[in-house]
Amino acid sequence: MIFSGIDGCKAGWINFEIDDAGQWQSYVAESFRLCVEKSRAEYFFVDMPIGLSSNEASRECDREVRNILPAGKKSSVFNPPVQEAIDANCYEEASRINFEKTGKKLSKQTWNIVPKIRELDNFLQKNIAISRLFYESHPETTFYRLNNSVPLTHNKRTVPGQNERLRILKQLEPNAATIAQTILDNSRRKDFKPDDLYDAMVLAIAAKNYFPHKFQKLPEQTIYNKNGLRQQVWVVR
Repeated sequence: MIFSGIDGCKAGWINFEIDDAGQWQSYVAESFRLCVEKSRAEYFFVDMPIGLSSNEASRECDREVRNILPAGKKSSVFNPPVQEAIDANCYEEASRINFEKTGKKLSKQTWNIVPKIRELDNFLQKNIAISRLFYESHPETTFYRLNNSVPLTHNKRTVPGQNERLRILKQLEPNAATIAQTILDNSRRKDFKPDDLYDAMVLAIAAKNYFPHKFQKLPEQTIYNKNGLRQQVWVVR
């Protein structure tokens, strides 16, 4: 089996994938479609909302992931926009639509990644037959669970935070630090940040080691949105 971890980045999308034998590849693609077309993977774990709501400010899966995380880390799970808001032309319009549908305005942080959310949503709606192969996941929760549910100490954008995450990755994949350094040495620094890579790596490496039997579905009962996409986050138990 080949497992892919995908995260949004400045240049588009960063993909890291690894198979049962430990063979890996990683690349940056300017669009989600190209990211998938270049991939050899059979399962895709994506750090981006899948299955938007039409009338809820917070989906059930968002609430359940927050319940797992300790105080101080819950803010890493943001409320995604409602379906109708992602096609807005500006932040003010998107926030107004979100408020009309849910009673909650859209944060600027969320608006900044709406283009990525829209791109992923459009791809999955156009490829509904294979949409079941794409799993929404959450790197911060995955790192937390892999750290025996002990909160990580440092911010992921700092060197100590990156070293902390590499230590966790090495517990599952002994060559993780060498792999990461190889990717960073052969990439343009302007394309993605190191924490983007580590987030993609942890999703793929966790899936390689634990999917599906040691994964938890949040919520356990699958919920589908009006377009037939799962509203469910998959994380390591």
